[in-house]
Amino acid sequence: KIKESFSSHATSYDQAAHLQERVGRDLVGQVKTLDVSPDRILDIGTGTGHIALACKGLFPGAAVQACDIAYGMVAVAKAKGDNLFCGSPDFIGADADYLPYQAGAFDLVVSSLAYQWLAAWRCAFREVKRVLKAGGVFYFTTLGSRTLFELRDSYTSSFRELGNGGTPHLHTFIERDSLQ
Repeated sequence: KIKESFSSHATSYDQAAHLQERVGRDLVGQVKTLDVSPDRILDIGTGTGHIALACKGLFPGAAVQACDIAYGMVAVAKAKGDNLFCGSPDFIGADADYLPYQAGAFDLVVSSLAYQWLAAWRCAFREVKRVLKAGGVFYFTTLGSRTLFELRDSYTSSFRELGNGGTPHLHTFIERDSLQ
């Protein structure tokens, strides 16, 4: 469902993704403060490609790879990359749980607001460890379990007031203690 939803909204995503843009800008700002000169960078859950493109601008000599599970997002990101950098970064469709890259392939791995959507986020973190070179850097952002709690509480109250029994099925984000 998540893959289909993101894919079908890809062409209009940037118009509404203000939070995602701000968080992505902050992540790129953190990457700028690093004392690194990566040769190979991976952006996981690239969406429409903002972070991958920013990384290519920061590190023009680096090979930048970017992946997303939603084909529509990959198509939008590819179009942006073609316009700005003649086909670079390399955008592909891939699942964060099963990255199609060799072990130790990347100096820098980034991801912004993708891991909260993964059912097997522990597996996805193992994949990052696998593709990251020894001494490499992984920067990511995610939404925590208290994110949007007001909306979740309001929906649950409305659900019950309408006479529905039980608890509505809502997506839950990663608990901070579990993530740590």
